[in-house]
Amino acid sequence: MEQRYSQTCLLSLPSELIYAIADEIGSLNSIITFSHTNRHFYHILADYAFKLNMRHEGSSAIRWILRNHDAHRLERMVQFGANPHGPYKHCWNWGLFQAAQAGSLKIVELLIEAGVDAHIEVCGSTPLAEAITRGHEDVVRSLVEKTDVKEVARWKLDKAVFLACWYKRWDMLTVLAEGGFEVTSVAERANLNAKAWLH
Repeated sequence: MEQRYSQTCLLSLPSELIYAIADEIGSLNSIITFSHTNRHFYHILADYAFKLNMRHEGSSAIRWILRNHDAHRLERMVQFGANPHGPYKHCWNWGLFQAAQAGSLKIVELLIEAGVDAHIEVCGSTPLAEAITRGHEDVVRSLVEKTDVKEVARWKLDKAVFLACWYKRWDMLTVLAEGGFEVTSVAERANLNAKAWLH
């Protein structure tokens, strides 16, 4: 009965006092644990914990967010101005690569909005190449729309065209052509089957 009474008293506190309690707790892990004790506390402290993580731990929460494909929490971090070029830059870059592989359009767009390079190279491949290989046309279209062909290394552009030919993704080849990619010469070299698309 006493424990229930104590929790009821805490729930009746205004948000400002909950924030003050969180400040006194200090430890981010302890604040997160505290926020998970009650849905009311979670709604009040979730954003507070994100901001604290960004301020003191270089947005390390991005590892968990991207591992769990959590677009909602990623959107909150982007809105709060999380820096994708900080100490966890590799997590942001790898997250874009994985999101393109999985066809997670929302996450792809959020990461690019945050400032992650849409054409990062990971193990000799790019997000665009992965999206083409796996047939995620909406992701391909989004990445192409955010591409300035004059600013991207030629081999990355040509590889995208080659893969579209190799996997016979003619719809994606059209998207690449509309985006200013040099399609005709690469397609002719890449695959005789592309002739049907070219004509």
